[in-house]
Amino acid sequence: MMEATENEDRLVRLDKLLAERGAGSRKDVDRMIRKGLVEVDGEIVGKSAAKLKVPWSSSPIADGFDYPPPPMLAAYHKPLGVVSTMRDDRGRSDLSSVLPLSWQKSLHPVGRLDADTTGLLLFSRDGELTHRLLHPKYLVEREYLAEVEGPIDRAVLTRKLADGVETVEEGESLVVCATLLDVSDQTVRLTVTEGKYRMVRRILANCGHPVVSLHRVRYGDVWLDEAACYEGEAVPVEGEALQWALSLTAAPAPASPTRAAEEHADGEVSAGKGTRSQRQAKAEEHASPQERDLEAEMTEAAWREWHPPESVLEAVADEASVSREDALGALRRYEGDVVSALQELMS
Repeated sequence: MMEATENEDRLVRLDKLLAERGAGSRKDVDRMIRKGLVEVDGEIVGKSAAKLKVPWSSSPIADGFDYPPPPMLAAYHKPLGVVSTMRDDRGRSDLSSVLPLSWQKSLHPVGRLDADTTGLLLFSRDGELTHRLLHPKYLVEREYLAEVEGPIDRAVLTRKLADGVETVEEGESLVVCATLLDVSDQTVRLTVTEGKYRMVRRILANCGHPVVSLHRVRYGDVWLDEAACYEGEAVPVEGEALQWALSLTAAPAPASPTRAAEEHADGEVSAGKGTRSQRQAKAEEHASPQERDLEAEMTEAAWREWHPPESVLEAVADEASVSREDALGALRRYEGDVVSALQELMS
């Protein structure tokens, strides 16, 4: 995971790091430093150490409290009625206070759950990881328990979901497939690999089973019960679940059917080379903005023309409750840094 590792190894100012982790404003942090209340690696830093560069992965102590790095991924057990935005203009319960203070400036939600849907919502601090968790081409399963209306014929429902259910998204018709895992009385357990707005509710309703309640129990290899978080609580994702998530960014992106057809039309290529369209496609599929910067620094003009993956653009716009144009502008200003863009849009 190149991007995450290099992100953790970078050097940052001590006062900025502590402020971002909730120790207080930079003035508060500077005051603690001058009073000898800040330690790094067991040593009290000097009174003028506010500008001291320390590894992002360090865990300084300020006024007796430890401020470790926020997790790469966190699991949140969303209760009923909470909207999946960091702030809500209508005064509804939102995500503004569900994370520990030391995580709030680094983590952003991975997609959303409807206000009337409960269960597992992930938070990430890595833009590329978020992209791969959200984009349907990576086939990351979301598993739900849905209490539905109407008599259920398991064989019929299994076939309908497997064949694909037609629904409408932003005025356009699309067919969504799902896998039925179990039926118990009026509760069905199913998986999907897409997370569009109220999609599970829509496809079940179109199968003749309006949803009474919906609860997400799994996202990829992250299980709500294994995360062991109570309703309303957020906890770090660790162990095998975290390793699975990190492996997503290390794996090559799957080729889309459209791209495969384009490459076939371009003809065979010699070893180690490819057509211009193939090379561009490979770069777009495999390289995040941060990784591209490692190979060649992009000019300011290039960033003005850069376009993020659609899933990332949509997630940022939804999360900050802004237009796609505003989200795109912020992402370009921060050269693809999702967290910084969200901080600006939501400040």
